[in-house]
Amino acid sequence: MTDYSKFASVVSLVAFHPFKTAQAALENLNSITEGIVPDDLHAFITQVGLKGITLGVIENKLAAALTEAFPKMKLRVGPVVLEICRGIRAHFHKLVKSLPDETGEYF
Repeated sequence: MTDYSKFASVVSLVAFHPFKTAQAALENLNSITEGIVPDDLHAFITQVGLKGITLGVIENKLAAALTEAFPKMKLRVGPVVLEICRGIRAHFHKLVKSLPDETGEYF
């Protein structure tokens, strides 16, 4: 997970949608911890579509709710997903090039 070129050969960013406000992020987080698919996430998945894609999910309750909301969607839960999330955090700035860095410059 530390070598970006190796990581990028296994994982690719399909879509990204940042929260508009801190309040929206908090509301989504609270829903996820309660095992509820937030409206923002539901709309995002519906808009992007996940045909042929496996979605990695860390939260077991969220995975169960997503399976109920999207019965045909492929999900994966477990230690592999945790490792991939670590890689995403480490290489986030390379995966999402449209976000400004700390100086306000875009990557």
